[in-house]
Amino acid sequence: MYLIKLASEKNPTNVSDEDVWEIVGLLEDRDISVRTSAAAALGALGHRATSAVPALERALKSEEAGSTSSRRQDLGANVIIRHALERIR
Repeated sequence: MYLIKLASEKNPTNVSDEDVWEIVGLLEDRDISVRTSAAAALGALGHRATSAVPALERALKSEEAGSTSSRRQDLGANVIIRHALERIR
């Protein structure tokens, strides 16, 4: 979770490419709260996280397919992932 906190800092230049990829890896975590936190952190990085767009798009498709037991959580994740994509693009 340190990486997510780091990504939320005001100066995204403090985040390395390796950090971005570690956060991207969290998009596949079993816990939906970890996945949504990772998406939000990537969105906070804005253009710095451009390399994460394909992974965010895959995560969005996965959440839209209803991969968790709670539909409300899926919808919340969709909103967060879409917002992240908007901030990055």
